[in-house]
Amino acid sequence: MSFGACVHSTRSSLRGLFLLCLLAGTSSLHTTKPCAAPSTPRGHWLEAKKLLRNRECKVISITADSLKSRLEVLRTQWASDAERAPRTVNIDIRRRIKASRAADDCLEVARAVCPSSDESMQASCARALQEISRDFSSLGDTPDVFLRVVCDSSYEARCPQMHTDKVPIRGIVTIQGEGTEYIFPKDSGAIRQASDLEFLVLKGDKYSSIEPWASVFQLPLTSAEGVLHRSPALRPNEPQRRVLVTLDLDSGHDDREWLLRRPA
Repeated sequence: MSFGACVHSTRSSLRGLFLLCLLAGTSSLHTTKPCAAPSTPRGHWLEAKKLLRNRECKVISITADSLKSRLEVLRTQWASDAERAPRTVNIDIRRRIKASRAADDCLEVARAVCPSSDESMQASCARALQEISRDFSSLGDTPDVFLRVVCDSSYEARCPQMHTDKVPIRGIVTIQGEGTEYIFPKDSGAIRQASDLEFLVLKGDKYSSIEPWASVFQLPLTSAEGVLHRSPALRPNEPQRRVLVTLDLDSGHDDREWLLRRPA
């Protein structure tokens, strides 16, 4: 074979190979499925603590089985008691739960929410609150937490606009009614909603984390942007009653102007 024929043959082979690659790429473009929306990270308390160290992780759904059973205790009592209560009754209880007297603090909250309940049911709710508060405090290695319980008999969205919380992290769960709506940072601004009895941990504007390399040089803490969220809008023909529980860390870095302090 002459030199010219060899070059021509090589060019033909390369041209054929190029066309095959082009067709394969075009075929793959047509058969590739769109990426599914990223899911909210899930885990038990210890896993959540580790995930929070990741700067990109800003919201976590707690999936501990023990947590679900405790929330069921609160729903069984508080939702049923709400049906017997006058529709005009609204409760907004805020209490600091101190580790040294958590049982007494939680019992005060349980009695305030359902004063008409018998002592055994109040005690059951108090134990559930105490265990939830203890587990939540483990996320920040702080002994005390700030607990808030809101029971709104004629519910209207109190925070209809997307906003962030001026706290390091906030735990939030809806005992009765529609779950909190939030924007998942990696989902192009799509609005998600907490499912039934889903306990969310949201990073707030005061959350701080030390980057792995920052500790070597003892650089100051870096602030993370909080998760945008809001109360859900009232839907037609839906029960208006909403019972909400939130927990904040006693970190010393959050704005607690709403806190009703009691004498130590």
